[in-house]
Amino acid sequence: MSKPKILIFAPREEPPETVNALEGLGCELVFGDRAWQLPRLTHEEAVVEAARDAVALMGTSMRHTPISRRIMQASQRLRIVAKYTVGVDDVDTEAATELGIMVCHAPTESNCFGVAETTVAFMLSLLKKVAERDADVRAGKYGGQFRLLRRQPRSSTTGRCCGSRTWCRSTSCSRRRRATCSAKPSSS
Repeated sequence: MSKPKILIFAPREEPPETVNALEGLGCELVFGDRAWQLPRLTHEEAVVEAARDAVALMGTSMRHTPISRRIMQASQRLRIVAKYTVGVDDVDTEAATELGIMVCHAPTESNCFGVAETTVAFMLSLLKKVAERDADVRAGKYGGQFRLLRRQPRSSTTGRCCGSRTWCRSTSCSRRRRATCSAKPSSS
């Protein structure tokens, strides 16, 4: 009997450990063309041809060439479509159910947390004006002309009140001296 064929339909930079583990189990790995992931192009015919005799399809997203009934029917041996992204919206799950093919996705920790961390990093970069200040420092404008690091976000709901060292939840306090502030600092 021939080796089980796995089509990695949307290859990225698969870890060598994964490739070695699958090959060590006796699987034949076939990598799809990276052009299949380009926008505004459909490559269904090429994917159908590559999927013949595959027992598994795995990869990320191919928005313009979704995993259709036709692609899944190309292999009588197909048992699973495994995506390592969030969601399976580019897989015809109804057809997969009718054909008895399992569809799963594995949003990896590195994907989810990496996106969240990058979002927070960009927010902080915008808040602290990192790009603008970097350009100023490179241009030699870093003397006493502006304060580089002392910008705090202003909030209308939570923040320092009246210059005191306590925090309050006053939305109306804009005074600078604790003695003239009518807001009561919270205990937290």
